[in-house]
Parts: sequence; structure tokens; C-alpha cells
Amino acid sequence: MTPYALAFAEQPARSYLLRRSAELAWGAGRVARALAQAAPSGHAEVQLQLAHDSLARASVVGRAAGADENPALAAYPLALPLAEHPALPTDRLHTIPDHLADDCERLSRAAFEALHGRGEQQLSGSDLQQLARWRALGNLLSGRALLYVADQAPTPAAADELREAATKLRTAARTWQEAASGWHRVVDVADPRAHPTLPPPGYALVRSGRFAAMPATAPHPALGVAHAATTRMGQLLYGAEWQPSTPGRPEARPAADVLADAGGLARLTETVYRMSATGWQLAAASPVALRRIGARLVTNTVEHRPADAAYRFYPLPGHRAERLAESYKPVLNAERTAASALLRTARHTGMDLRRATLDAAAHQSIAAQRLDTTRFPPRCAAQERDGWNADRAPIARSGAVGQPTTRATAGPAPASSDAPLTREGPWRPGMRESGSSRATRATRATKR
Repeated sequence: MTPYALAFAEQPARSYLLRRSAELAWGAGRVARALAQAAPSGHAEVQLQLAHDSLARASVVGRAAGADENPALAAYPLALPLAEHPALPTDRLHTIPDHLADDCERLSRAAFEALHGRGEQQLSGSDLQQLARWRALGNLLSGRALLYVADQAPTPAAADELREAATKLRTAARTWQEAASGWHRVVDVADPRAHPTLPPPGYALVRSGRFAAMPATAPHPALGVAHAATTRMGQLLYGAEWQPSTPGRPEARPAADVLADAGGLARLTETVYRMSATGWQLAAASPVALRRIGARLVTNTVEHRPADAAYRFYPLPGHRAERLAESYKPVLNAERTAASALLRTARHTGMDLRRATLDAAAHQSIAAQRLDTTRFPPRCAAQERDGWNADRAPIARSGAVGQPTTRATAGPAPASSDAPLTREGPWRPGMRESGSSRATRATRATKR
């Protein structure tokens, strides 16, 4: 369910489990010895003493066999359910670091499920666009928090490291914003929550019955988690009443209070690092999720509109879809650079690096798995020729799904949902037939 489960495929991780089990056996042996001393003389006392001796020997053997353990697994996270836990104004500010850690684990799980196509709900185009915007705001607030508390650093060198990390986080925020802007005028027909502003439907379209409301779809749970994480970082900096919709930039709380509620400078840098590492995982999974829904993406831009396009929206061209997927590469580099800058502050802040060691192994496996999904699946012949997919409903105007308002005078009509899709696509008059198609039509004509 998370990329960290792959760490237990290595021997040092198994040795870690063996050593922890040996400690558990030692504790259970002490309990058995106490029960044997309290039990009346007889068979129960003998059996409890035997259990104590066996557990004591097992703990000794287990500790010796687990000498090559990986201590970084002490930071192994819980596989939390992917459910939204909103940030409320009534939450205590000193609990924000713990809540942010849980939010990062949930987002990590969402990224892993998107990378492997698992989970009850896929990330749609609208989800990917809004998720990028929340990550941009989250990185911006994280960098602002580090820049704000830099004056409280113990040494000038530590303050410089924090300011450098804040600069890298602002760069990562900009790359996320640029990735989100690539979705402008791109709509996922299965989830058209995010769509460009369109003119209202015309009178003739409404009277003809070709106007219908867009489908109402629920957002992916990862959106609620990303919104909560961004809100909590803002509340840590500006107070419990802050919300992303708050206009302007409110006055920040005293830097000493921010550090106190964050658990100190070391805990603050660790929390910001975990958000950046989770952002890297989301950036790695987003192109894979995008390629999985590539056949559902449409656009209404005029630059690449086919000459025979019959609808306002037409399938997103392959080169534009590839460019949209490639826009996440700068995000990967920026998040990696920001995380590295945060790790360099550990020598001044005392940040715990065990989680970073665990992340390094998990990110290597994620990078290796991404190599298998580097291209968009090819469109079928009917899509390439007609510029439309037969099982999709056309988007007509703002808030509506219906028939097209205009139709090209030249070119074939769009494929009907009842037309059979073969390798050559649905047959229409004027098209060259294959031998099997001509034989079928001749047989039908003879019967008539």
C-alpha cells in the first residue's frame, strides 16, 4: 500500500524485525518469570519457568542474529487509510506536526496507488490539476515558515542553510504552479469539475433538448488531504483561524511561538522535509496517472484543432499530452533539490535523518518502476480519423454536456455509439470496404 513496504525485501530489514522480536521475547520471558514466582508450587510453576528459560534463550539468539539490522526502519511509517482529516480552527497548534506527518503518509499512499493503478478511485484530470495547485501553495508556505524562523537559528551558518532551503522550496512551488497551468483548457470528460469558462448555452440548444448538466463527480480523497496539509502549515505560521481563502497575507505569529508549536527547529525542518519528499512521490506518480487517463482528455484550443473537427472540444493531441506529462520533470528535480537542502540543515538543527534513509531506498524503487510507463497508449484508428471517441459524451458549453453547436461542412460525421468499432473503424458510405465487409453487405442485399 506504500512504497516503504518494499524495504522489507532486504536482509537488513528482516534483521531489524528479528531483533525487535527478540526484545519482545525478552519482555515476555520476564512476565513468565514473574508469574512463576507468584504461582503456587506445582505444575504451573514448572511450566512457567520453562517458558521463561525458552524465551530468554530465544531473545539471546535473536539479538545475535539481528546484528546487521537497519536502524533507519525505526522511522517506518504506518499505512494510514486514505481518508480526509480536515484542519479545523479548534485544533491545538502544538498537534500540527503530528497531523502533518499523518497527512504525508496518506499522500504517500495515494501516490503509490496512482503509480500502480490501485485504489478504489483513480486520480482524474481535475484531481491532478488541483493537487498541483495545493502542492504549490504548500511549498510556498513551508519556505515562508523557514525564512521566518531563520533569525531564531542557533548560528549564522544555520540561518543561511534555512534561507537556502526556503529558496529551493519557493522554486519547487513555482514548478508545481507551472505544471498546473499546463492543464489550462484541458478537460477530463469523466470528471469535468475543472474546465475553462464557456459561453452560456444558446436558446436553440436548450429548446432542442441537447443541453444537459455536467456530471457531478466527487474529488479524490488525496485532494482533501493535500488541502488539510496546506491549511495546517498556514495555521502554524498565521494562526488557527487561517484558511487558504484568507485574503492577503496576514501578520505572522511570533517566531518563538511558531517554533514552540512546531516542536523546535529540528522538528520543523523534519516536518518540512517530509512534505517535500511526499511532493516528490506525487510528482513521480502524476505522469503515470495522466497517461492512464490520456484517452479521456479533450481540449478546445484553436492552435491544433483538426480542420474537420465536429465539436468544440476534441481529443488532446499526443504531443500536447506528452508535453503535459513532461512538465512534471522540473517538479521532480525541484523537490529533490529542496529535500537535499533541508537535509543539509541537519548538522546545525539536529534533525533526525532516519526517515531520510528510508526515503532514499523507497525513492530508488519508485524511480525504477516509473521506467515501465513512459509513453501514452496509442489511440485507436477511429479516434485518430474522427477526432473523437465513440463512448464519450461531447461537452457543448459551460455547465453542459450535449450535442455540438456547429458542425464542419466537410469531412466524415462523428462515429455513433451504436456503430461497431473494427480495426478500420465504423463503415460509412464513401469509404473503401474490406473484402469481408463487401461480402456481408452483398449477402444482406440478396436476402432483401
